[in-house]
Amino acid sequence: MKYFLIVLVFVSGMSTLAIEMCASRFLAAYFGTSIYVWTAIISLILLSLTIGYFFGGKLADHYPYERLLCVITAAAALSMSLIPFVAQDILSWSMTTFQQGVRVNARERD
Repeated sequence: MKYFLIVLVFVSGMSTLAIEMCASRFLAAYFGTSIYVWTAIISLILLSLTIGYFFGGKLADHYPYERLLCVITAAAALSMSLIPFVAQDILSWSMTTFQQGVRVNARERD
């Protein structure tokens, strides 16, 4: 079990860094690669890790089962594998919404 956890933590950390790098590539086409984009990416990754550690710790205290850990890890891997398929649609929608909001705010100032 000890070696399983070491490998799991290593692969999870590596996957998190890979997602962070891929996020920068996805966002670059829509929002550029400024310091603000990188700050948002890093902040969201750290916030997600914090929330996951908090709730994961509580869950592990109440249900300390290896099978549950495997199910949660598999669900996380599955959700991460969907990112390339949904990213373009979500980023296109967010860019359109952002541009419409900027136009509305510009008209209000005039």
